[in-house]
Amino acid sequence: MSAEEHIPSYSIRPRFQVESAVRPDALVACIKARLETSKNQCQGVTAVKYALLTVPERERHFWSPHLTITIEEADHGSLVRGLYSPAPMAWTMFVFFYTVIGGLMLGVIFFGLSMYSLNKPLTIFWWLLPLGLLFLTIYLVAYFGQKAGRSQMGNLHSFIEACLGQNI
Repeated sequence: MSAEEHIPSYSIRPRFQVESAVRPDALVACIKARLETSKNQCQGVTAVKYALLTVPERERHFWSPHLTITIEEADHGSLVRGLYSPAPMAWTMFVFFYTVIGGLMLGVIFFGLSMYSLNKPLTIFWWLLPLGLLFLTIYLVAYFGQKAGRSQMGNLHSFIEACLGQNI
């Protein structure tokens, strides 16, 4: 089974959680060592109980994922949590568009309900159709964008699996 098959087919920000027998400090040291020796697979930074993994610069594009790893101490080793997310610029752009479109839709609904209470024509409600289509279009762009970065997400997943020494 490939690393890509372990990741949900579509989730806005896929995540995983796994327990490891390796202590947190040893796990961070392993990630740091692998980052230094395998720059072709991924790049990243580490800190105490934290790692941020990215795709190598030459392979990076707008849809390239990031993998944020947090490591907590557990009874018999460590608890590793991973969160895949788009580049901060892409994430901010989509949140902005969703917020603007959602705000416009609410404005149209409130204005339309005001017109309804005054027994005025309700033609403003026609704006909900193009706004809804725009919302759907942005959702589909995000969906296909995540598909464009799926193989890179699999590479990041393989990297962390190799550091943990287990399939997740």
